Amino acid sequence: MRRKSFRRALTLCLSLILFGLLLLSLTVYLKSTGWNRKNRETCPHETWINGECAFCGFLCPHDQWEEGQCTACGMRCRHDWTNGSCLLCGMSCEHPSFTGEVCDVCGFRCIGHHYEDGVCNLCGSRCEHAWSDGVCGRCGMVCPHENHDPDSGECPVCGSTVCHRFHNGVCSCGAKPEIHDGLLPPEYYEPCLHPGRVERVSYSQKMLAYGGYEVQKNMNVYLPYGYDSGRQYDVLILIHGGLDDENSWMTNEYDADGLKIVMKNIYDNMMDRKRCEPMIIVCPTTYNEEGWEMDSGYDGFAQELRETVLPYVADHYSTYAASGRLEDLRAARAHFAVGGESNGSLYTLHSGMLRNFDLFGRFICLSGNNLAPWEVDDFVQTRPEGCPFEFFFAGAGTLEEYRDYISEEYRMLLDRIDDLKEGENAWYDEVEGYHEFRVWATEIFYALQMLFC
Repeated sequence: MRRKSFRRALTLCLSLILFGLLLLSLTVYLKSTGWNRKNRETCPHETWINGECAFCGFLCPHDQWEEGQCTACGMRCRHDWTNGSCLLCGMSCEHPSFTGEVCDVCGFRCIGHHYEDGVCNLCGSRCEHAWSDGVCGRCGMVCPHENHDPDSGECPVCGSTVCHRFHNGVCSCGAKPEIHDGLLPPEYYEPCLHPGRVERVSYSQKMLAYGGYEVQKNMNVYLPYGYDSGRQYDVLILIHGGLDDENSWMTNEYDADGLKIVMKNIYDNMMDRKRCEPMIIVCPTTYNEEGWEMDSGYDGFAQELRETVLPYVADHYSTYAASGRLEDLRAARAHFAVGGESNGSLYTLHSGMLRNFDLFGRFICLSGNNLAPWEVDDFVQTRPEGCPFEFFFAGAGTLEEYRDYISEEYRMLLDRIDDLKEGENAWYDEVEGYHEFRVWATEIFYALQMLFC
C-alpha cells in the first residue's frame, strides 16, 4: 500500500516537471516565432521586472532618467561614476560626505578646491596657506592679522608686517598711534628707499569768483610705491595755505632749524614703515596757474572739488569709487578725505565740509579757523542724511597767535554736532612750534595713522 502511494506521488512530481518543461518550451517557441514581438505594440507594459516587461518581454531602453531612476520602467540606475557624473543616467553626485578629499559615494577627488575663508565649500578641507604679503596664494584668503605684535606689527600667522587699525584711538593689538610733541624722528624726513611717484595734472577751470573766467590750473597726484591699478586706494586731498601752491604739501622744501622738510618723504616713509596704509594724495591749488592774483573762493573751489578734481581722480586712478559720476563718488565718501593748513584749513571747512559733505567724510584742519556758530548750526540743520562724520582732526602749534581760537572752534564743533565724539572720531592735538611746516608735518603724521581706520 505504501509503495503504491509513493509511486503515485513520484508520478505526480514527474508529471509537474514535464508540464513545466513543456510550458517553458512553449514560451521559448512563441518568442522564437515572433508572437511577443507582434504583440509588443499593443502590450501596455504595466509590469516590469529588472527592466523587462513581464508580459511581452520588451526590454526598456532607459532613455529617460530622472534623479537616477528610469521614468519608464522605474528601474534604479546602477551608477557608473566618472568625475562625479554617472555615464549611464547623467546624474551628478551630490557628494554628501567626504573622507579626506574623496567622495564616499562616487569616488570623486576634490582638486582645485573652491575655498571660502580658507575652507573648501565642497569637501570641507582647510587650505594649507602659502602667504605672500598677507594673501594666501592658494585660496586667496586675506589674513585678518588678529594677533599682530603691538611693537613691530608683525603678524604671527602670515609673517607680514601690518598697519595698526585704530578704533577709538587703540588698535586691536593694544597699540596706540605714534605721537610726537615736536619734530619727527630724522628718518621720516630722509628720502625713502621705496618712494611713491608724483604725477602733475593740468586742467582748465572756470573761476566763479571772477564771473566764470577760465584759467589753467595744476594739481599734484601722489601714487604710493607699488601702486597697483587692481587695488582700491583711499584718497586724501590736501589744500595749501595762503600764498602757497600745489607743491607745498608735496615737493617744496622747508627749513626747521637746519632740518629740511619735504612732505613727500614723510608720506613715503610712513607707508614704507607701515605707519599708515598706502593712499593716493592729491594736492590742488586754489589759485590760477599765474599765481596769487586769482583765488577760487569757497563756493568756486567747492564746485571745483565736486566737478573736476574728485571726478578726475576717480576716473583716472584706482579708488573705491566705481567712476567719477556723482552717485559713485557719494557711495565712496567714507574713502575720501580733505585737509589743509592755515588758509587750506579754511577751505577744508567751507569748501569741503559745509558744501561737499555728501562727498567727504574725513577732515584734517591744521592752524586755521573761521567758522561762526550760526554757520555750524545751519550745517547741522541742512547736512545730507545718511552721511556721518567718519573722522575729524584739528591741530595747532603751541606758540601760534591764534592757538586758543583754533581750540575753541574745535570745542564748538563738538558741542553742536552730535556724531562728533572726542576720542572716537574727533581729535585735537598741539605740537611745539609756531605757524610753520615743522608743526604741520608732525600733525599730519599723527592724523594719517588714524585717518582711514
